Amino acid sequence: MNNELPLVYAVTLNWNRPDDTCKCVDSLLSQEQVLMKIIIVDNGSNDHSVKIFSERYGNKVQIIQLSRNYGFATGINYGIRYALDQKAEYILIINNDAMLETDSLKNMIEVLKHNIDVNVVAPVIFEYPDTKKVWSTGGYINNLLLEPLDAHHRSENLSNFQLVRRTFISGCIMLFTRSLLTEVGLFDERFFMYYEDLDLCYRIVAKGYQLAISTSAKGYHRVSASSGGKVNPFERYHMARSSGIYFRKYARGIRWIPVLFFRFASWLKMTFVLLFSGKLKELQCFYRGLFDGWIKNIV
Repeated sequence: MNNELPLVYAVTLNWNRPDDTCKCVDSLLSQEQVLMKIIIVDNGSNDHSVKIFSERYGNKVQIIQLSRNYGFATGINYGIRYALDQKAEYILIINNDAMLETDSLKNMIEVLKHNIDVNVVAPVIFEYPDTKKVWSTGGYINNLLLEPLDAHHRSENLSNFQLVRRTFISGCIMLFTRSLLTEVGLFDERFFMYYEDLDLCYRIVAKGYQLAISTSAKGYHRVSASSGGKVNPFERYHMARSSGIYFRKYARGIRWIPVLFFRFASWLKMTFVLLFSGKLKELQCFYRGLFDGWIKNIV
């Protein structure tokens, strides 16, 4: 083992999707010029996922088996805490429906090493299998509305850049320094899924840390594979619920006016989209999520 190579703990979360997770892990094992420690957190799968991972990878991976599906934030935090307990200097989180090019992690670490003000870095993420279509290059959080209006900046031309500073990067693939997570904290476990990455990015920026996209690193994402598709009852419920948790957490005073105005327009648009496309179950779950996130448990 070459002790001069950087040691990275990579954390991914599985829930009944062993095929996707294996492709993700295989891409991590193929990373060049880094030492990999891979942690698979199994979020209460009721299939043969854990057996598949054990037989395929043996001691190449550490499996943390949870008793039920705790959602993304809680599940991934189990893996991050384990990595921190092992004194990890770099921690990568990656969706199990995502993959990395073989030299991407090395290039991302180089960004952190040579830009001391940058403490979180992500690759340019392309859609899979359409690997020429950009899915995310991060974005900028609007200070008035508290969210990125273009959370993925898909159309931006990055050909002339090597490093692009952002205030938001997708939680699909993020590489952290240990010092940042120790200072800022982990994902807020009130979010089952969605908005947890925006919440963490907001806290990172508030602490004065920098986030960046490395255009020399490439990732690939099977969009919405882990949630069962782009629009379904489960996805609509948690997107609506998490929005309430996030905006109730940060909107204060007069800032509530633009936030509520913008969110109401968004709710109205989604209502009409779901109603006129005949997705009545999705619409019902959407409004149940709005109630649970925005109104329920208000003291």
